Amino acid sequence: ARLHVLGDAAASLGVIVAGIVIWQTGWTQADPIASIIISLIIFISSYRLIRDSLRIMMEGVPAYINLEDVSRAIGSVPGVLQVHDLHVWGVCSAHTILSAHVVIKDQMLSSGERILEGIRENLHELFGIEHTTIQLECESCGQGSVSRASLAEGER
Repeated sequence: ARLHVLGDAAASLGVIVAGIVIWQTGWTQADPIASIIISLIIFISSYRLIRDSLRIMMEGVPAYINLEDVSRAIGSVPGVLQVHDLHVWGVCSAHTILSAHVVIKDQMLSSGERILEGIRENLHELFGIEHTTIQLECESCGQGSVSRASLAEGER
């Protein structure tokens, strides 16, 4: 907001300066020069907003999120063997959503809930991701191609 107000102030100052130059010297080229400078100020100040808006509309990964880091964070939770079909996108500048398939060892359903809670805590603490849809898959399911999350060499 501060940058927007400063941009408006600079544009107003440019119009005033151009007006004074034309009034004092009769040099009318001051007006289009001031207009070009004001247009550049508007473009520069709006570029980031347009870029971020396009990323949200295209459901792109937010600029502050690195998918490899997210994959490692999920893989660091005890009991997680692999992560695949990882998708992260923003619905606005303040809300990021994640969906993923997480492969775990065959175990009791209650153990899976502890793993899910650990994943959610990691994602919230490290990346601010609050809305997650995580599908747990058992080790023997063999669904789809699976890429290993950067885990330690051995199984957990």
